[in-house]
Amino acid sequence: MSLHDIRPENENDAMNEQEQIMYMQTRLTRTAAEKWQKPLAEVVNIFTRFGVLEYIEQCYELFHVQGDEANYEDIENYLHTKGWAIC
Repeated sequence: MSLHDIRPENENDAMNEQEQIMYMQTRLTRTAAEKWQKPLAEVVNIFTRFGVLEYIEQCYELFHVQGDEANYEDIENYLHTKGWAIC
């Protein structure tokens, strides 16, 4: 498979930046839920309370060139600086 095979046929099919950010926020929320073995709703509450979704949006330029694992670790560090600890 080449890059041509995975590119959208129509540029209108490509996600815009805001859609890519939302997709990344969703992936990282699910990653945290799996790693922390917490219900998705609880992780959403944590992310909302500590501004993680906004943080992901602010860091998007860096995050989109890193892998989800590195981004997840960055989010954990961010949460720790905010006083949150995995229970």
